[in-house]
Amino acid sequence: MNDILAQLIPEKEKQAQAQAVTQEIIAHLEQQEGVVECIAGGSCAKGTNLKNNFDIDIFVRYKPSVKDYSRNLEKALSPFQTERVRASRDYFMFTYKGHEIECIPVKYITSVSEAENSTDLSPLHVAWAKAHLSSEQANDVRKAKQFCRVAHVYGAESYRKGFSGHVLEILIIHHTTFDHFIQAVSEWTFPVHIGDASKKLNPSKTAGPLVVVDPIDPERNAAAAVSFQQAKQLQKQARAYLAQEEKEAFFVLQPFTLPEGNLHVVECTPLEGNKDIALTKVLKVYEWITRGLEEEGFSIRTQGWNPETPTTTMYWEVEEEKLPSTYYRQGPHIDQKEAVQSFKEKHQERAEQQGDYYVVLEKRKHPHIRDCLTHLINTSYTQERCIDIFIKED
Repeated sequence: MNDILAQLIPEKEKQAQAQAVTQEIIAHLEQQEGVVECIAGGSCAKGTNLKNNFDIDIFVRYKPSVKDYSRNLEKALSPFQTERVRASRDYFMFTYKGHEIECIPVKYITSVSEAENSTDLSPLHVAWAKAHLSSEQANDVRKAKQFCRVAHVYGAESYRKGFSGHVLEILIIHHTTFDHFIQAVSEWTFPVHIGDASKKLNPSKTAGPLVVVDPIDPERNAAAAVSFQQAKQLQKQARAYLAQEEKEAFFVLQPFTLPEGNLHVVECTPLEGNKDIALTKVLKVYEWITRGLEEEGFSIRTQGWNPETPTTTMYWEVEEEKLPSTYYRQGPHIDQKEAVQSFKEKHQERAEQQGDYYVVLEKRKHPHIRDCLTHLINTSYTQERCIDIFIKED
C-alpha cells in the first residue's frame, strides 16, 4: 500500500508552488472593497489532492451588505482573463501561472441559518474537513479518490452522478480508514444512511441509494447526486478489491477500451464551454438514443458511454440487428369500454383483439439498427447538444 500511496501524493515542491499562487491571488482579492476574507478550498487546501492535480478553489467571502457578489468579484478579477460560469450564483474560472483557478463569491456567514446559497456553506465545509482529517486520513482520502477514479465513479457532476471529494472525506472520517471504508461499501444494503438518523431531510434528497448527512447542514444529503448505478459500481469494485490479493491494479487508471461484441459505436464531440454543462448534454444525447432504440423495439444487450476523452464514445449491442418490418402496437384493455370504442373508430378494421387487449398492426419506421441510429443522431434534439456526432465505421 505504501508504494500505491507514493504514486498518489503530490510532490512537495509543486504543492508549495500551488500554495504560493493561492496566497498571491488571495492577497489581491482581500484588498477589494466588500471582501471580509478569502478561504482556500478544494482538495489542495485540505491536503487531499492527488498527484499532478493542483487546481485551486478560492471562496471570496463578502459582507452581507454587498448587493451583487458575482458582479463585485468580476470587477476584482479584472487583471485576469476570466471565464464567467453561469450557476445559482455565478463564479469565475481562469488560468494563472499554470494553475486552473476557480473563484467563488460567497456570503460571509458564521452559521448555517445565515446562508442564502449552498456555496455559502463551502468555507465551513473546508474548516470542518481540516479539523477532522488526520494526516493519515488525508492520505486515505487520496486512496479513496483514486479508487473511485479507476472505478469511474468519482465526481458529482451531473454527467457523472458519482462521489464527490467532500462525500469521500465524510466517509473516510466516518469509517476511520480506507480499509474500513471499503469493507463497509462491500456490505452496503441500499438505501444506506450514514449520519444522524434523527435528522429529517427533504424527501427529494433521500430518494437515491445513499444518504450522507452533511456535518455542517444536517438537513442536507451530501450524497444526493450519487445514482444507484454508480453506488452499485463502487460496491462491485470494493468486493473485487477484497477478493484479490494484488491491490495495485485497483489504483491504476487504464485507457478506455470498448468491450467485446458486435457493437454499434457513435462518436460525439461535446459543445465548447463549461465541461459539466457540455457533458451533461452529451449524456442526454446518449439517453435519448438509448430510449429511441428501445422504443423502436430493439432489445439492448450491452451499452455504455465514456466521457473521459475529448470525443465522447457511445456504444450499444442489440439482440437483433434487423427487426420485422411490422409490429403490433398495444391499445386499451378490453374492460376500458370508452377507450376501446375510440381505438376502433380511429383504426377501423385494423383494430383487433389479442387476449385482453386491442392492438393494431403498425409499420416499423426503422427496422434496421443502423437506420435507426442514423435517424436518431440526425434529430434536432441530438444536433443541438453537440458539435458533431457520427456513427463510427467498423
